[in-house]
Amino acid sequence: MTVAAAFARLFEAATETRDLDAFMDVWLVDEPSVTMWGSDLGERAVGHEAIRALGEQIVTAKEELRFVWDELQIHERGQLAWVNASGAIEVDGTRRPYRLTAVLERTFAGWRWHTFNGSIPD
Repeated sequence: MTVAAAFARLFEAATETRDLDAFMDVWLVDEPSVTMWGSDLGERAVGHEAIRALGEQIVTAKEELRFVWDELQIHERGQLAWVNASGAIEVDGTRRPYRLTAVLERTFAGWRWHTFNGSIPD
């Protein structure tokens, strides 16, 4: 699986299938420092339990969520990859700009997320 496919899997699980187990499957398993910082102040999670709790909020949200990426810059160096993404987040049809930086690590099971840092730029 490519970095781009692993990147897309998180958003598919979070916003399309709304599958918490699939959402958690994209994260590094044995890494206590996995980090997900969303664009809202309260969306800060470090470690699997915190990310699972944040993921549950996302997949059970009543709002319709969708991410649209206009630009993906994917960089690979050995076992690590980072992605700079720019596009939009749509919440119930209202679109706002969105940026994301992600760090992924290649494991025996494929590419897995270590860091998610999202923002809604002014």
